[in-house]
Amino acid sequence: MPWTPNLLPTTLQDRFAYSIRMLRETIADQGKRLAVSAPLLWMINARIALLFRRFTTLATAAPRPIRLRKPNPNPKP
Repeated sequence: MPWTPNLLPTTLQDRFAYSIRMLRETIADQGKRLAVSAPLLWMINARIALLFRRFTTLATAAPRPIRLRKPNPNPKP
């Protein structure tokens, strides 16, 4: 049988999403195997999903310009 490569995502963003999906699936499978409570598994899954959304939002946003503070015209001695 000839070897066929896995069709893994090629872009960095797709690979990160794939990794997060695999992490969430592994946590769910291990949680069921170890009899972890369903609400705890749900909270872990929700937290990972929230962190993933926040990271992708920050990673895909354009960089913000650096805001310099205006010098204080009346500095205290």
